[in-house]
Amino acid sequence: MNLQSKKNMSHTNMGNIQLSYEDLCALSISPLSAMFPYLTSATRQERGLSNINGQLSGLYDLEKHSAASTWVGKKMIRRLQEDMLHYAESENKKKEGYIKGLSEIDLSIFFERGKIEIMHS
Repeated sequence: MNLQSKKNMSHTNMGNIQLSYEDLCALSISPLSAMFPYLTSATRQERGLSNINGQLSGLYDLEKHSAASTWVGKKMIRRLQEDMLHYAESENKKKEGYIKGLSEIDLSIFFERGKIEIMHS
């Protein structure tokens, strides 16, 4: 059966399930598009999380090690510092998707205080 004859079909029959051609196309192209109204995205700060500071806490002790005083050691430590700063900047700017009403802060309020009304917003 060619594409043109498929377009002329009003329904596709798969056992007890019937789909229109338009529904079948929508499901094949974007199967979760019906979920889009329930999804959103936000940065860490917008989700109520603290920003990543970009500091590697164990680095101070590492800098005291005798191997850290070599040229290679200094380069490696500098690289670690730069990588952490880039990682923090990237993570703090990045927007992550989630289901509305199920952000970290929403779930925290729900489970800590037992408030159900947050789930309806």
